[in-house]
Amino acid sequence: QRLTAEGLRVMLFGRAEGISQGAPMALRPLGFVCLSEELRADARETLGRLAAAGIAVKIVSGDHPSTVRAIADAAGVGVDGVATGGEVDACDEDALARLAATATIFGRITPEQKQRIVRAIRTGGRSVAMVGDGVNDVPALKAAQLAIAQGSGTQMARAVADVVLVRSEFSAVPAMVAEGRKILRNVQRVAKLFVTKSAVAAFL
Repeated sequence: QRLTAEGLRVMLFGRAEGISQGAPMALRPLGFVCLSEELRADARETLGRLAAAGIAVKIVSGDHPSTVRAIADAAGVGVDGVATGGEVDACDEDALARLAATATIFGRITPEQKQRIVRAIRTGGRSVAMVGDGVNDVPALKAAQLAIAQGSGTQMARAVADVVLVRSEFSAVPAMVAEGRKILRNVQRVAKLFVTKSAVAAFL
């Protein structure tokens, strides 16, 4: 627990006397291997720009919640709540929608649970963009309104994505959001102008 709270991924190696129903029997620990994540230099700035744009960032991971929390803290993500896969399974759709609205971090999550979380956020009236790079992210990518895949990710993730970050630079997302909002505002202005011209022509 101390190692995971420091943001490390901890793997236990051990020797088992046998396998019963797919699970090891009489496991004798031999040692730990700890892996650390290296944040990109622009991670805090990128997440700060998303927050300033009114975008809520949620982290959904298969890793231990304590590990994810430590990484989120290092990246400057404000954590309002932490949930686990067990809590997600215990929720019906309404309860999950409430949990998804309040929790920032979801740890020990399966691909199917990722998909349920994305759908729960959408039922709350929010638009959801999902960033993923692996096969386990594909169900959630399909459920999101905007699927963003890393260029370094799997072929399957890139195939279902609406946008592929060719250089795997997440820092491109805030600029993409700003450009999309600019296009939307321009479309709205043109639509208002068209309606006004049509009304004036009908009046004349």
